[in-house]
Amino acid sequence: ELESCILELGEIYITTENITKLREFILQSTDYSMRLAKSKTAKILKTLIDKFEQVPDSLDDQIYVCEKSIEFAKREKRMFLKNSLTIKLANLHYQKKQYKDALNLINSLLTEFKKLDDKPSLVDVHLLECKVYHKLRNLAKSKAALTASRTAANSIYCPTVTMAELDLMSGVLHCEDKDYKTAFSYFYESFESYHNLTTHNSYERACTVLKYMLLSKIMLNLIDDVKQILNAKYTKK
Repeated sequence: ELESCILELGEIYITTENITKLREFILQSTDYSMRLAKSKTAKILKTLIDKFEQVPDSLDDQIYVCEKSIEFAKREKRMFLKNSLTIKLANLHYQKKQYKDALNLINSLLTEFKKLDDKPSLVDVHLLECKVYHKLRNLAKSKAALTASRTAANSIYCPTVTMAELDLMSGVLHCEDKDYKTAFSYFYESFESYHNLTTHNSYERACTVLKYMLLSKIMLNLIDDVKQILNAKYTKK
C-alpha cells in the first residue's frame, strides 16, 4: 500500500540519518500521497515530520521542512493541518532558543484556537508558552500560561505525555518559588508518567525528572530521602 511504502522509505532515511534525502522526501511525500484521502496525506506528513526529530543535528532542516509544509497546507486550504504544523514549528523554534519567533507563532495560534474553542490545542500551546516565558525569566507570564493550560486540560481527556509535561513545569515553577516540597510531589507525578511511557525520548525525560526529584530533596536537606530514592527499584532501572 502506498501509505506504508512512503512511511517505510522515510523510516530508512531516518535510520541511516540521511538528512538531505529525508528533507527532500518529506516535501515530495505530499505529491505521492495526494491521490490518497486528505486525512491520510496529513497523517503521513505529520508522522514523517515528527520522526525527523530522531535524527541528530537536524533542527534547522526540521524547521525548513515544517515551514514548507505549512505553505502546502495553506495552498490546499487545510487549516487543521496548518495549525498542527504551526504548533510543531513553534516547538522547534523553542528548541533552537529562538524564543521571539516561537512567541509570535504562539500568539497567532492562541487567537485562532480560542475562536475555535479547541481545548486540546490550547493545552499544548499554553504549555509551550509557559516554557518559553520560563526561559525568558518572565515567571509571572509563565505561571499564567501554565494556569491557562491546566484550565483547558481539566475539561478534556489529556494524553499521558501532556500531563507529564504539565506536572514537570508545575514542579519547575514551584522550585522557582523555593517551595521544594510541593515541587517534589509534581516531579514525582511527572516521573511516574514518563516511567510508564514508551515513546522515543520518555526514558531521557524520566531521567531528567528523577534528577529534579533528588535536587528537591537536597534543597530540603532530607538526605535520608535522597538515599531512599537512589536505592529504589525504579531508580536502579
